[in-house]
Amino acid sequence: MNKSHRVIVLIGLLLSMLLLTLGFISDIVPVRASDGESTIFFIYTGTIDLQRRDDDSGANITAMGGSAGAFSASTKATGYYELTLPADTYNLTADMGQYLKGEQIDRPCLGGVVYQLPTIILLGGDVNDDCTINILDLAFMGARFGTSTGDTDFDPLADINADGTVNILDLTLAGANFMQECPVDWETPLPPTPTNTPEPYPYP
Repeated sequence: MNKSHRVIVLIGLLLSMLLLTLGFISDIVPVRASDGESTIFFIYTGTIDLQRRDDDSGANITAMGGSAGAFSASTKATGYYELTLPADTYNLTADMGQYLKGEQIDRPCLGGVVYQLPTIILLGGDVNDDCTINILDLAFMGARFGTSTGDTDFDPLADINADGTVNILDLTLAGANFMQECPVDWETPLPPTPTNTPEPYPYP
């Protein structure tokens, strides 16, 4: 492959990845892996719903692969996330501070497809992040009851719904989830949607 051909291929890859990121195309673009081989990626999409919050941004979706390593993405305000990964078998975790996490275990994923994961609702009230909503969480919140952003004894960990005040809304949320534990229910993913995956580029 001559120099001009390499430049054209590189420009094409960058443009395709940009369009994919912006949502204009759904093709999975192959790129060269560290060993010189072409790797076909796939995409996980879905929504994480933070219980009692209007803004679902900041939650994390993490995929731990057997050989590919770890990948993560954060949610937008709507709770939507998109995570691009090489084909592998993954353990998935949906997580947010103050909330019980959810898990998907041993999910084999092929390259060149889009996996639409079901919406997961994370339950609020685990302020000490021990995977259980119990009296320790309620006591922590109760000690800061009535405080607001700017108060010296205000702690945002006690403000489960992130409205700037530790009040009855936070306590009732944690109380409704009392003795709930990780992981929260997360339905099995839907069948993957194939994409118009091009053949790997012939790298020299």
